[in-house]
Amino acid sequence: EFFANDVLFLGDMPSSTLSPRFCEMVKEFVGKFGGGLVVISGPRFGPSQLADTPLSDMLPVVVDGDARIADQKEFRLQLTPDAEQVDFMQLGADAAENKKAWDNLGPLPWYQPVSRLHPLATALAVHPTDTCADGKTPQPIIAVRRYGRGEVVYLGFDETWRLRKRYGELYYR
Repeated sequence: EFFANDVLFLGDMPSSTLSPRFCEMVKEFVGKFGGGLVVISGPRFGPSQLADTPLSDMLPVVVDGDARIADQKEFRLQLTPDAEQVDFMQLGADAAENKKAWDNLGPLPWYQPVSRLHPLATALAVHPTDTCADGKTPQPIIAVRRYGRGEVVYLGFDETWRLRKRYGELYYR
């Protein structure tokens, strides 16, 4: 049943819920069978919970086990030029509609900081001012990376429901 899926979503949950067997199966599912994994940060546990699990080396970001959400100031995420090349980042029929859809998120109240972007990953959206530990690289908010035959997506927030604000399901789905 596990391998009947195309994509697995891991959300805001503690690492104690991830058994070693589950982690092995996820790595096999993505790496050998070409499945997808989407890791969605949440305000309670976040990807820092994955720091000491076998899943950490699959991520498009390097997580800091001690990092806590950054919620001191709202921000608007910035799409990178690489986002134009990724299908799931295209929410509209053209560039203008895509910008309108992403602007619909509005200001985001928080995100999960990470140590850095993985060297094999691509940042698709970043924080407009906050940087990684190096003090230069923008904090990745959405990132993607190939892992074996599959792909892993990181979302540094769980606020995509905001895409429904003005336009209902149009851009959210």
